[in-house]
Amino acid sequence: MEMPAKEIQNRLLGWYDQNKRDLPWRVSTHPYSVWISEIMAQQTRIATLLPYYERFIKRFPTVFDLAAAPEDDVLKAWEGLGYYSRARNLRNAAQRIVSEWSGIIPDTKKELLSLPGIGDYTAGAILSIAYEVPMPAVDGNVLRIFSRLTNSDKDVAQPQTKELAKQFVASVLPSTRVGCFTQALMELGALICVPKNPQCVACPLEPLCRAKQCGRQSKLPIKSAKHKKETISQTLFIICTSDGRIVMRKRSEKLLNGLWEFYRVEGCFDEEAVTEHLNELGYMVSSITSMGKSKHVFTHIIWEMEGFFCEVCEQHAPSGYDLFKPSELKNLAIPTAIRKYTELYL
Repeated sequence: MEMPAKEIQNRLLGWYDQNKRDLPWRVSTHPYSVWISEIMAQQTRIATLLPYYERFIKRFPTVFDLAAAPEDDVLKAWEGLGYYSRARNLRNAAQRIVSEWSGIIPDTKKELLSLPGIGDYTAGAILSIAYEVPMPAVDGNVLRIFSRLTNSDKDVAQPQTKELAKQFVASVLPSTRVGCFTQALMELGALICVPKNPQCVACPLEPLCRAKQCGRQSKLPIKSAKHKKETISQTLFIICTSDGRIVMRKRSEKLLNGLWEFYRVEGCFDEEAVTEHLNELGYMVSSITSMGKSKHVFTHIIWEMEGFFCEVCEQHAPSGYDLFKPSELKNLAIPTAIRKYTELYL
């Protein structure tokens, strides 16, 4: 597995200096900026997260602002990015950083790992990029580069393979420009050493790539198959009371915790079944309008949904639900999964 570290460093850093993207968190590499960007980049493409990052930083420019913000404000600022536990963890970690480290983001791996939402990769990214600590940061991009560069048949979904990749990165880290080297690896995986059809002709490491030498670059990395996701049918009731308010509830479940949703039940309902269910809730129905079908894919499950706009004669909400004026919905953090129905209504 031993490879020419100095040549890798020179080739990769030279390429990075010429080809790196102009990203806002690369301007100062402040620990707060690096931390926020790395958390946002989990499960989200850079091109997608850029406007969210800029709005989030504008809304919460310092760790003190984030720590002091109500959870609903943080979730609203995160709306559309998904995986909302990331936002809650950011706020909780910010509160600890303020209370335990006077607002200074820790510069040791042990302390960073003690914060919610920060794992091995994120700790390595913060330490190397923000603090120039020679610490490997191995994400999916780096695992892919490792597999191809070393022509490895190891399953990248296994922890042992990630450990091997960390050892490899540690062996080629430079003594200076550590942060640039870490970002160069990430950039190479995002722009050149991509999952399908890697752009080998433009890769600075192509002469050293053992998979390319064997013609196996498109077959690597090896990754075990994912489990098939469970599909769940859902029916959404957008219940509008006689005074024009909408029935909503704040979720307490682990999935989409803290976000707001319409009245929802599992299963497929037609208009007759919707009317019957509303009657059981104590409503007399004025009209029901189908709002169409929608599908949302989560990490482990798929929601297949159909929404109905239901006008009722009463002015109350079922137990556990609240009533909101349409104008107030814009201030609620509503998950992407049901945003289609919010947009159709508003």
